[in-house]
Amino acid sequence: ECIQKSLSEVLADTEIYFSMEGSFGACDLRIFEAKLLGAQAIVHFGHTEYSLQETVTEIEDLKVIFVPAYYKGHLPPGSVLNLGSNLKEIASEKPLLVASVQYLKLVPTVKEELEKMGFKPIIGKSKKMLPGQIIGCDYSPLLSTKEADSVIVISGGIFHALGAALTFSGPVLRLDPYTGYVEDLRKERDYWLKRRYAEMMRAKNATSWGIIVGSLLGQYRPSIVEIIRKEISKAGMRYYLLLVSTLNKERILNFDSDAIDAYVVTSCPRIPIDDFGIDTFPKPILTPGEALSVIKGKTEVYRFPW
Repeated sequence: ECIQKSLSEVLADTEIYFSMEGSFGACDLRIFEAKLLGAQAIVHFGHTEYSLQETVTEIEDLKVIFVPAYYKGHLPPGSVLNLGSNLKEIASEKPLLVASVQYLKLVPTVKEELEKMGFKPIIGKSKKMLPGQIIGCDYSPLLSTKEADSVIVISGGIFHALGAALTFSGPVLRLDPYTGYVEDLRKERDYWLKRRYAEMMRAKNATSWGIIVGSLLGQYRPSIVEIIRKEISKAGMRYYLLLVSTLNKERILNFDSDAIDAYVVTSCPRIPIDDFGIDTFPKPILTPGEALSVIKGKTEVYRFPW
């Protein structure tokens, strides 16, 4: 009701539709529905523009407006002190500060408090995201900041922090903005690396691959598909290009055949880990980084996400 009222005040005599569909993020916009309705714009709440977009978010006369939503609360008392104690335990002096978009307003506060305690925190930067921002498939600030000796992720759950831990080889701490709890992700990372390497080893003898291509606007990645396709061909293997909008176990099982030994998901690198990583699937399902490592025979260093 609040959004309806606010938009109606600005856009008089404009018909507003609210999408009841879920959204995985800025990569998942309701383009088809908007064009079906003849809409002139999509207003997407909760995220910033997608940083890894390979195709345009402005299609014909359809405009896409991103409205990020920020957490208005404050960190519980003693949160940064607790964080500082954890940094001392891991002998970190220059932590990199990052957060998912809703908690970005807390990053400067944490930086300032840590500086008072003698630390030298760095706010993560990337070319296409806000200062300090990370998303589940883009951890470029962690890769571009070489001087950081640890990473602090401000997030209410483990999703973004786990991705950071799989990207950054050093210590990764998660600061919960609601409870002030500080979690060291190193044990969690070790657990998942064992799971992912086991999955990669299952794909080691694959001679035919199913390359899963995402049809959602932000998850269609032709450049990554092309890289994987070329590497598979170079290795003398076969591949099948499989197009899908939303991937789940049932869809793969329904399509699966003896002609395919392993799958690589190019749409979203979190799907093999978060959706297929808990229960063992009949065939290996890898991220692009994992698949390229296996195909090239270079598995010494784990590649995430791409």
